Amino acid sequence: MVHAVDRGFLTLGEVMIEPLYALVDTSYGVKREEVLEKLPKFHMALREIMGAGAGVMERQIAKSLYAQLGQEFANYPNWTLIDYVNDAKRKCGIGS
Repeated sequence: MVHAVDRGFLTLGEVMIEPLYALVDTSYGVKREEVLEKLPKFHMALREIMGAGAGVMERQIAKSLYAQLGQEFANYPNWTLIDYVNDAKRKCGIGS
């Protein structure tokens, strides 16, 4: 999951990866390696930090995650990162 988030953050430029993780950690208590286990908090952090742009970032993260898992990505406009991760887990036979 961490690599998928890294790739999603790359859409803003490489120099933004560390500052975004630092902000999410200090303001929301989610460390880089805790994103999957604290996914609802991470989702909330992205929404509060990025506003309307969070949906685009979450889809980029989801696309990277699906690619890592060898799954086909489908865009669902109303889905959040949480929905995509749960779907990916289901497709891979991993319990939520």
